[in-house]
Amino acid sequence: GATCVGAREVMLAWNVFVEGISFYALKAIARELRESGGGFKHLRALALELPESGRLQISMNLEDPEATSPYNVFDAIEERVEAGGGQVVETEVIGMIPDPLVLPTAVDRFRILHPGESRLLSRRVSEHVSARGISHTRV
Repeated sequence: GATCVGAREVMLAWNVFVEGISFYALKAIARELRESGGGFKHLRALALELPESGRLQISMNLEDPEATSPYNVFDAIEERVEAGGGQVVETEVIGMIPDPLVLPTAVDRFRILHPGESRLLSRRVSEHVSARGISHTRV
């Protein structure tokens, strides 16, 4: 048999919910901010209209949150949405949450939904390692 293991750097998958602007305006913001549109390096962004809830969001993958600050991305979204007469309502982080985003100031700043400790990446890794009786890890 064979085993294949892959690893990548931490990626931040998140959605920023907005209101008060049109879907077309949000699409223009997403296009401007993503790397392929000349915006933030390592950012993939897509505007979505959620018909079942009547909400709008920018859905994003930030492939290197250490190289490109999520704070800068969030500030740019908020600035553009507010310039168009809208507002950022809340942020949803998908999957595990990188530690710096769980700091109280980050939770408040990003308006993160459900930031519970069980979703904290370092805690889950530590629990996983401890459950296997491993006292330390090698990098």
